[in-house]
Amino acid sequence: MAEADKLHVVLFPWLAFRHIIPFLELSKPIAGKGHKVSFISTPRNIDRLPKFPPNSAPLLSLVKLPLPRVDNLPEHTRPPLTCPTTSTVNAWSGAFFGSAITMANSADYRTKLEDFTVAPKWVPFPSCIAFWLHEIKRLYNSVDDNIFGISDALRFGKTVMGCDVFLIRSYTELEPSWLHLLQELQQKPVVAVGLLPPSFQGDKGGKDDTWHTINVWLDIQEKESVVYIALGSEVTPSQAELTELALVLKLCGLPFFWALRK
Repeated sequence: MAEADKLHVVLFPWLAFRHIIPFLELSKPIAGKGHKVSFISTPRNIDRLPKFPPNSAPLLSLVKLPLPRVDNLPEHTRPPLTCPTTSTVNAWSGAFFGSAITMANSADYRTKLEDFTVAPKWVPFPSCIAFWLHEIKRLYNSVDDNIFGISDALRFGKTVMGCDVFLIRSYTELEPSWLHLLQELQQKPVVAVGLLPPSFQGDKGGKDDTWHTINVWLDIQEKESVVYIALGSEVTPSQAELTELALVLKLCGLPFFWALRK
């Protein structure tokens, strides 16, 4: 690659590992192609990242960025301590956490929650994707303007308006209609970059054969018969919610693979 064709790519993912790890996986092939990558996160997050492949390490710089001090954040998340991921704050203080990253102004607005329980009118193909009322109520009550008047919706909207291209963590074969619709609505290129799972770090045939056991079990199941449930590393459902989910899984009558932390 000619020197003039090389890029300097800056990646600054949201401070949750479900965002950090895919961004990190995306940075590896970018650096592997000869482009310089600066990966920005808080000191604690940077220290927890896995090692990089030898071919990308020289071009991938890790930049530690302590967050500024913001009132109302819990003491254990405040700078100059080794600072946070979003998992260190609860839903209430999440709004304050966001204000440490972005500062802007927004007029408050509210939409009828029922509008979110039906498929949007701007979707031109049949779709049943919509919120249940209890879902949008919970989301609406937990995501609001923070102390600087910045809603997550405004922060996301400004990001969308200011970008030049969408890199979507998906496959074209998985949801071609939705990816095409996004490109049509935003009038910007949309590139599906895959699911970007974390690179396997363990040794094959090592003491921990969990993944081997799972693969063997999956291989004996009928095609398209397994339900996969992963709640994410920061979701903390109550015991009642876990029980309801388990009952639904039992009633569906299908084998399932459930990834759940203790």
